[in-house]
Amino acid sequence: RDELYYLLGRHFYRKGGDGDFDTAIGLFEKVKPESDFYIKAKFFEGVTFVRKLDGKNALESFKAILVLDRERASHHYSAADLDEYTKLAILQMARVFYSAQDFEKSIRYYEKLDQDSPDWTASLFEASWAYFMITNNSKALGNIHTLNAPYFEDEFWPESVLLKAVIYYKYC
Repeated sequence: RDELYYLLGRHFYRKGGDGDFDTAIGLFEKVKPESDFYIKAKFFEGVTFVRKLDGKNALESFKAILVLDRERASHHYSAADLDEYTKLAILQMARVFYSAQDFEKSIRYYEKLDQDSPDWTASLFEASWAYFMITNNSKALGNIHTLNAPYFEDEFWPESVLLKAVIYYKYC
């Protein structure tokens, strides 16, 4: 039943372009905490709240995943799912705080992602904008320098050059 709620929630989320967000959220909320689909449902519940522009409830959904990660020993969830969705929740929380213009909190969450995360370079780039917004230009430029290092030759961040130019133009 929980798998069905989760899959139906995903269906209503995607339905018709804009989705039926209220129905999707209602279905995601029906997934029981004991279910293997609970973590995924919580994540997509948070994403759905983001699409509804409801940052407060989105943060609550993402925080629930972080709480599960902290209490890892007392749960039966697979470590791989918990690791993956914890990293995704951290990134989404950083984005929600950035969109709410709480740049300090945004930066704290961007910096929580480990370098082994597949989204680490994205968090580094997005944190650069947050640093720029609070006028910590040395940190923003340091992140941009890291992104453009030869080590990341497979990564492509053309917007980083734009941010670098904006910083130089504004402050030099």
